[in-house]
Amino acid sequence: MFSKSVPDAFAVPSVTIPSGTVLNGIYVVDERIARGGMGEVYAGRNVQTGYKVAIKMILPEHAEDELIISLFRREADVLHDIHHEAIVRYFLFSVDPELGRPYLVMEYAEGPSLAEHLKRHGALTREDLDTLRRRIGDGLHAAHRQGVFHRDISPDNIILIDGEVEKAKIIDFGIAKSSNSKDTLIGSGLAGKMNYISPEQLGLNGGVVSAKSDIYSFGLVLAQAATGQPLPMTGSQVDIIDKRRDLPDLGAVPAHIRGLIQSMLAPAPEGRPDDMAAVAAWDGTSPGKFRRPVRSGKGRSWLPWAGIAASFVLACGAFFHDTATNYFGFGAMTGGAVHRVVLEPVQEDVVAPAAKVGEPYDWSSTPFAYSGAPKDLLIRSIGRVPPGLIFSRDAEGVSTLKGTPTEGGSFSFLIDAESPEGLVAEQIVIVTVALP
Repeated sequence: MFSKSVPDAFAVPSVTIPSGTVLNGIYVVDERIARGGMGEVYAGRNVQTGYKVAIKMILPEHAEDELIISLFRREADVLHDIHHEAIVRYFLFSVDPELGRPYLVMEYAEGPSLAEHLKRHGALTREDLDTLRRRIGDGLHAAHRQGVFHRDISPDNIILIDGEVEKAKIIDFGIAKSSNSKDTLIGSGLAGKMNYISPEQLGLNGGVVSAKSDIYSFGLVLAQAATGQPLPMTGSQVDIIDKRRDLPDLGAVPAHIRGLIQSMLAPAPEGRPDDMAAVAAWDGTSPGKFRRPVRSGKGRSWLPWAGIAASFVLACGAFFHDTATNYFGFGAMTGGAVHRVVLEPVQEDVVAPAAKVGEPYDWSSTPFAYSGAPKDLLIRSIGRVPPGLIFSRDAEGVSTLKGTPTEGGSFSFLIDAESPEGLVAEQIVIVTVALP
C-alpha cells in the first residue's frame, strides 16, 4: 500500500512487530514502513508465493478497543468490492491468534509518491497531466459508485508505481467515508491534509462531505501537478477557511486545463463538475459544460442549524429505507407512530480555536444531536489530545478541552459518542498549538 519513502512524521523508532513474524501462517512481516495514531503499516510477503504485500495493523494499545476494531473492519468491508487498477487492492482482513491484533493485507504499491515526483522533477508534462487526470479521476469515480468518498486526496496519497504516471495508484482509504454509514474509517492521518481539504470538511456549505469533496481536493492536486507547486491554501485557521470561500488564484495554471480546475475548485459543491467521471472524460475543449463556480456565502456557517436540519431530513428519509438502521434505532409502532432514536454530529470536522504553549486553554464542542438523554451517551476521545490539555464531558453532552498546552504542533483526535441503543457518531477535532 505504501512505498518505502514515507513522510518524516512516520519515522518512529519503536517497532511493535519484529521482522520475520508470521501472521496466521500466511504472511511474513519484513519491515515497518509507516505509523499513525491508530495503526501501523508493514511491508510483508506471502509465505508460499513470496508475493509482496502491505500489512496494516492496529496498534497494541487499541487492539481490544471495539470501536476502533469495528471501524477497521468496516474499512475492509467497504473497500472489498472496489476493483480498479488505480486503487490499491485489498486482500484480507484477519486477526492473528498469537498477537491478538486485527490487520488488513493490501497490495504493496512501490514507487515515489506524486509529491516526491513533483519535488524532484517539477510540473508534469501536458501528456502526463492528462494521464493522471483520467486515471485517478476514473479510479475515484469507481469508489464513488460504491458510495465511498476518500476524503484525503493529496499528492502524498498517490503512488507512481516504478515512477510512472500511467501506473498511478490511490492509497490510504483509512479515513474514507461510506455513504451507507455515519462512521469515519480512521487511519493514519488527519481527515484531509490541510492544504487539500475541501470547504465542506471545514464546516462550510453545511459540512456535508460527498463525492464533490474529492473533486475539490483532486482539483488542488491537479493544480500542483500542472505547476509543480501547491496552491497556497494553508495559513492560520481563519486563513484556511477564508481561502475556501473564493476561487484561488489560478494564474500560474496552464490555460489548457485552467477552466477545468476552476470548476473543480468552486467554493460551493453545486458549482463543481457533476461527478468524477466528468473530470476523467473532459476533452479539454469545453470547460463551459460545467456550471460556473458559485461563491460560498460569508455567513456564519459554523452555526449548528445546518447540521440539525440535515439530521431532520435524514430522519424523515430513513423512515422509508431498509438501510435506516445504519443511522437510527426504531422503536415499536404504537397507534401508527414510530419513535426514532437519532444520534448525529452537528458538525463532523471541527477546527477548534488555536492554543499556545504555556497559556490557559478552554474550548467546548457543540453537543451531538441526540433524541435521547445526553447524559446516557458514552463520549470519549480517540487519538492524540494536545499534551497538557484534559478532555472531559458534561451531562448535556458537551465535550471540553481544558488545561495549559505543553507541546506545540497540529493535533487531531476523534470525539466518539455511543448511545445505549448502540448508535455511534463522531467528529474529528483539529487543534493547532503555537509555540511561545
